[in-house]
Parts: sequence; C-alpha cells; structure tokens
Amino acid sequence: MRNLAATLMALAMLTLLGGGMVVAREGFYLGGGIANQSVSGDLDGSEAIISSSLTVAIIPGALDTGLSVLVGYGFTPALSVEYLFASTSHKASSALVSLDSDATLATGLIGLRANLLVEDNLELFGRFGFSSGIATYADYALRGSIVGGGFAYTSTDSVTFTGSGVGYGVGAELLVDKVGFGASYTVLNVDFEDAAGGGVSGVLPSKLSSTITQLALTVTYNFN
Repeated sequence: MRNLAATLMALAMLTLLGGGMVVAREGFYLGGGIANQSVSGDLDGSEAIISSSLTVAIIPGALDTGLSVLVGYGFTPALSVEYLFASTSHKASSALVSLDSDATLATGLIGLRANLLVEDNLELFGRFGFSSGIATYADYALRGSIVGGGFAYTSTDSVTFTGSGVGYGVGAELLVDKVGFGASYTVLNVDFEDAAGGGVSGVLPSKLSSTITQLALTVTYNFN
C-alpha cells in the first residue's frame, strides 16, 4: 500500500512539473469528514523500553474512527497548499499493569498538493509535507526503577506525547460544481519526543518513532 501511495504521488508530481492537463479548485476551500487512524512502531506496544530506567507499554486500538478537517488554498489549478487535521479515539492497554484507558490521537499534515485530471470532474492527487502528532492517554501506566535501589512506582495520571516528522498521501476527488467528495490515504511518520503528565515532563530520553496510517473521507466547499 505504501509503495502504491508513493507511486501515485510521484505520478501526480511529474504531471504537474511536465505541464500535463490538471484541474483543481483555485482559491480558498474548506472541508470535513471522517477518518480512521492506526499506529505502528513504538506506540503500538511492541517496543516498551524508553530508557534503561523507564519502561512504558501502551497499545492504541488497531483502527479507530474520528473526525477530520481540511483547509486549503489553490494557487493555480495544478497546485494547492493544504492542512489536514484528524482526531481519532482509541482504547489503550498496558503489557505491564492492568489498564483499560481511553486514548486520543490527533495528527496534522501541512504541505503541498498536486492534482491530475483523469475525467471531466474526477481528479487524482498527491500530497507531501510536515506532520505532527499528539497522543493523549486518559489513564496511563508508568513504571520506573532505580538500579540497585528497588524503587518502583505506578502513575495513572493522564499523559500526552507530542512529536513531528514528515508525511505523504494520495487520494481521489469527485468535483460537483463547488463541492468536492474526496477519499485519501495518508502516511504520517511522527517521532514523539516530548511528554507531559503521568510523572514525566519535558524531552523523553529516547524518541518514540511511529508510523500513523490514515484513511479519510471528506466533503469540501470552494469559496472562490
């Protein structure tokens, strides 16, 4: 799936650079819809060690649903700048202690979008830009230890991880007058490096590298 996404995005970009026939809304557009997000990497619980003295295991739900918001501006029929935001609700569990927690995963992607017309009112598009992520756990299990001291503690306070990276995606959109009906697949690579709450704050000893895959259905309106 990732190879297909990268290939379609590259084709859209090449078409833009080569001056092929492209179409898109010019001016400001705004939309919203539903999104599904799944997590792989350190935040899926497969990697529990953050440092030699801090162990964390948190496992978001495999694929959960929430809302998405899309804001964009078309400079030309070929090129837009966009911000895509999504927030999804998950269940989290811990491999270390008994825990049943609610979790929220909020992501953003700001960058460029290139469009390729394949029918009179149907276009394919590719997007690339900077990604961000905020993972919040309502009840969080944290265990720490001091070598030789036998100290251990458990905190069930909420904790929030924040991070950034790069992302890319592809999609298709059906244009009906000023309204667009779109579907997209987006990959956001996020390194979570900061934490707040749950007994920790500031920069984490080691970043939590995660890949977030997102499927979104959106409806947009062009104000131009």
